[in-house]
Amino acid sequence: MLNPEKPCRLLAALLLAALAACVPLEWHKSGTTPEDLSRDQARCSAQSRSEAALQRATIRAPAQVVTDPQGRVVAVRPASTDSERFALEQDLMRQCMQDQGYSLQTKPQSP
Repeated sequence: MLNPEKPCRLLAALLLAALAACVPLEWHKSGTTPEDLSRDQARCSAQSRSEAALQRATIRAPAQVVTDPQGRVVAVRPASTDSERFALEQDLMRQCMQDQGYSLQTKPQSP
């Protein structure tokens, strides 16, 4: 059964990615050093990548039995969509950073 939250989360992540492509954004937290930011981003990135891979593995479509052009019966799995995994990973990354107290802000433009 399809979780009704997933399409909304996917749409939100895709919207965030589209907006980020138009406006440069950066993570900000008052009093944070560049080293702290780098460490927190790396940890959240690794955590979100791992969690996204785990979640995608648990909802993987079952194999289908088909006949190939030579008439042989084979079991195949539909290819996983990288875009869904990417959107999930970005959503998890955003949530992790926000849980750490960061917010996305417009990056100042240099003259």
